[in-house]
Amino acid sequence: WLYADVSVFYLKYNDRIGSAFARDSNFMTYRLRTNVSDSRNRGLEFLLEGDILKAISEGRSKYKLGVYTNLSLIDARYVNTTNTAIANKLVENVPPVLFRTGISTGTPRWNVSWQLSYQSKQYSDATNTEITPTAIDGAIPAFTVMDLSISYNWRKYAIYTGINNLTDTKYFTRRADGYPGPGIIPADIRNYYITLS
Repeated sequence: WLYADVSVFYLKYNDRIGSAFARDSNFMTYRLRTNVSDSRNRGLEFLLEGDILKAISEGRSKYKLGVYTNLSLIDARYVNTTNTAIANKLVENVPPVLFRTGISTGTPRWNVSWQLSYQSKQYSDATNTEITPTAIDGAIPAFTVMDLSISYNWRKYAIYTGINNLTDTKYFTRRADGYPGPGIIPADIRNYYITLS
């Protein structure tokens, strides 16, 4: 009734390609994509999943009550560089904390699931810029999103419905320098779906 998994990892990346700010001969700042520096990622990932009713009823219940939690802790930094603008800075697009949890209940015929996802603050460039006038580079703030889904099966028919972004959280997960940008690419607002099959 219970599944657990713990992983520890280490990744060394020499001459990583990344984005950093530079100045031209006219002292204009521009974004340079180049081999920035060596980077190293080290982290811990933890997954716990179980069916509470199966544990209590010793497998005799026709209902299920599943819960799960997934946590990733990642320390990704630029190392082995003399460039003080990026030395020991966080690697872009790697959130230090990713957390997902959820609960699901139902029978073989129907199911209701709720999920929560959290992602911590991250950066879109190697210098860990907080904000820029163009919005192409800068911080990507932390956010929490919840989803709800329901399914029902009857003979050979099924219906699936749900709500994504249950609390209508305003957030974004990336910044783009080209199409469909440039700038912040916002995530979807609260939306509903229904599927018949």
